Amino acid sequence: MGKISTRHLSLVFLFLFIFTVSVSAAKEDYLGQCIQKKDQGNYAQAATYCSQALAEDPDYVDALYWRGYSQAILKQYDSAIADFSRVLQLQPLDVQAWSARAGAYRRQGNFEKAMADANKAIEIEPSYAESYMGRGLIWYDQQRYNEAIVDYSRAIELNPRSASAYNARGAVYSRQQRYDEAITDYSRAIELNPKSSLTYYNRGVAYRLQQLYDEAIADFSRTIELNPRYADAYSNRGLAYQRLGMQEEATRDFDKAKSLK
Repeated sequence: MGKISTRHLSLVFLFLFIFTVSVSAAKEDYLGQCIQKKDQGNYAQAATYCSQALAEDPDYVDALYWRGYSQAILKQYDSAIADFSRVLQLQPLDVQAWSARAGAYRRQGNFEKAMADANKAIEIEPSYAESYMGRGLIWYDQQRYNEAIVDYSRAIELNPRSASAYNARGAVYSRQQRYDEAITDYSRAIELNPKSSLTYYNRGVAYRLQQLYDEAIADFSRTIELNPRYADAYSNRGLAYQRLGMQEEATRDFDKAKSLK
């Protein structure tokens, strides 16, 4: 066999280098577009772009994770779980992937697997607040409210500026009819994130159930300012107006809620 020249080898290496750089650039570009679409709330396109990144590199962990994330929001739970499982094959200590797969299992109603994954995430990184948030949701869905409060409280200890943790714990307190504690948590969540229509809505419901109708109407009105298509906010404001004898306003809100639904 003839001897391969140094020049020929150099050309081969140059080609391989250019090809590798080209693949790397392409997959990163697709990933960037995937994340951009995810941030815009266009999860179907996000999944498509991540799939294109994975066509360039099937083991591209970031693309697997964000495609799984997008698929979970699209309620494609089996596909999401498959992507998160592949991430965990490649990176067994990826706490976010354990937590994300736990969330997908939870939405499927598979609480046993969801809890196992949530516990694994906490075992790997006991100071990761989001893992306690995820496990709190699993407890909540099973109506095990005391356990949920423990986990949400732990998340707050780890991240005192987590508006979502206060909002979540407030929701549990509301379920237990502990409305004063719920309102305290919702108020703290609003201090931390004054743009959350959900938190104003939740506090409004707690006020309404305590027969504090003026406060409830103020919160539902703020909810509607932030999210004009929030049908339940109109319904609940209508109930509060009705309790105050303001039937015209109540009817208007009930009609608006019906049109939105």
